[in-house]
Amino acid sequence: MPLWNIDQSDINLGLSLAAGIGIGVAGTYLIQKLVRNVQGDDQKDKKPVNVVKPTADIWKHVDIYSGAEMPMDTARELPPIKLEDTGPPPSTIMAECFKQAGDKLRKQKNYLEAIAAYTDGADCCPAEERFLKAKIYRSRASAYQEMGDRENIIKDCTLSLAQYNGDQDVYSRRAAAYMHFGKLQEALGDYATIAYIVRFPEISLQGRIQEITEELARVRTAELWGLHTHPPPPKYVVDEFLERFHNHPLKVVDGTPASRNFFSLKQAGPSAEVDYKDRALVQAQREFLAGNILAALHLEEKQITDSTNPEKYMLLKATALFLFGSSNDAIGLLLQIEIKPNMDPLLSATILIQTASLLYWVLIPAQAQVCFDRAVALVPDNTDVFFHRGEEYFKLGDYLKAIENYNQALRFKTDSIPAMTALALALFRQANESDAHFKFKHEGDVLFQEMLERHPNHYLVHFTYAKVLTNRRNYQEAEEHYDIAHRLAPHIGQILTHKAEMYLMVDRKIKALESLEKALQIDPSCVKAYEKIGYMQTERNLVSKAMKMFETGIKYAMDSRDFFDLYAMYFTAKSKVCVAVNLGIPISIDDSDAKRLSPIYK
Repeated sequence: MPLWNIDQSDINLGLSLAAGIGIGVAGTYLIQKLVRNVQGDDQKDKKPVNVVKPTADIWKHVDIYSGAEMPMDTARELPPIKLEDTGPPPSTIMAECFKQAGDKLRKQKNYLEAIAAYTDGADCCPAEERFLKAKIYRSRASAYQEMGDRENIIKDCTLSLAQYNGDQDVYSRRAAAYMHFGKLQEALGDYATIAYIVRFPEISLQGRIQEITEELARVRTAELWGLHTHPPPPKYVVDEFLERFHNHPLKVVDGTPASRNFFSLKQAGPSAEVDYKDRALVQAQREFLAGNILAALHLEEKQITDSTNPEKYMLLKATALFLFGSSNDAIGLLLQIEIKPNMDPLLSATILIQTASLLYWVLIPAQAQVCFDRAVALVPDNTDVFFHRGEEYFKLGDYLKAIENYNQALRFKTDSIPAMTALALALFRQANESDAHFKFKHEGDVLFQEMLERHPNHYLVHFTYAKVLTNRRNYQEAEEHYDIAHRLAPHIGQILTHKAEMYLMVDRKIKALESLEKALQIDPSCVKAYEKIGYMQTERNLVSKAMKMFETGIKYAMDSRDFFDLYAMYFTAKSKVCVAVNLGIPISIDDSDAKRLSPIYK
């Protein structure tokens, strides 16, 4: 029968209904007529497969949704009802029942019975019901948490995340369990995943990630330096170590003043010619300055018993322990050194200065002051003693005492440029914190002008003044002094690194990148350059390249603070890659990194 076999009488009747009753009824009539024509008379007696067909009794047709009876004509026009769409399968209903029973038992603190119910629910839950199974595993992990069974917490959380990996509560519960077992990398991965899921993480979560990253960096630093057999220092020691360790000024063990960065002597390193009678000590010091801390300690331990200079060996070992971060062990070793009357006064002062520095780190300033006073008594006319004591006060934030000691140092050596630049910086810091702002600022300006006039060709003067101008946001003049310092000392990449930091402050990223790359060409061991380039690449989501930069910087890092900073950035970037790979977040990574870092939970 043709599709549109509707005669004129049908159309007229439909139009009449539209005029008298409404277009809705008319449309219904025409549709019903159309459906009958499409089905044809030969389709009326055929029963569809797997459908419920109404019977002939006009009053026995019931709407299965509302339960109301309906006439046969209305029921006959209803769409067929498929039997498989009438509800969830029995296994799903049973799994839901087991979960509800487990929830009730868990609230009643019947944890073993609750775990048994959850287990039955997980066993009978269909494989396609992934979300339901994830909830069951999550609930069972909660029961294990109430019992303190952290191993099963990790197992059930992992099973839950295998079914549904977007539940931040499960990640948080598993991370806490990982922390209990000391699995810092796994915990960091879970917390980083939460940060990606919520997009705007809370400050507490960010602090937790930073705390774990720093702790992980400390552990990795210990392993890398080969000193992991030493017990870790207390947390407050590590906090002070991280906060205040920067370019620690010491003497070389023969008493020769070092530069402000103790490890800048690594450039002399193994080829340095030092006039020592004790050749084992020479070798140990060369290994130490070259960064081979473990080799240095091994050499001095073999020779310490029969050495003619055991005090120097012990000082070297204490310095290594301190730079590793084990301040307590370093102090204990230094306190074992006996200051003998016939000992070289300069060596005795060096030992006392080192001990005082460590005592300041662990917040024992009274004893530190005693050590400094003894050092001053031994060498009262030595510039370095006052200079080092001024540096310690500077790190403590006591700028007035730092200024006093720098002035004392300049009394014995008026042309000491390190002391003069340190004094100027202390004056500017005190100006920022004192009511007498203009007084200290004026004194600092006068001192810098005097240094610029007396030492116009010394890079340290221009370099320090450029840093001061950068803090004042006088970027144009600071750039000029950075350029002068670089021209006077083209072999020092640190100048270009600080210049790049200034460019980043004014959002001149291209210029900053050019300066950093040039700094690495000059000095491939410029750690801060690797750190800044890696940071910029992380911002651009080039995480693999950033990780390579951090790894290279770690190889060159000689300063413990640089180790901590670089490791923190490296493991943060690594966690970012792992999370992106496992959650399918678009990120720029190499295929090798994707294969190496995924899955995050092994």
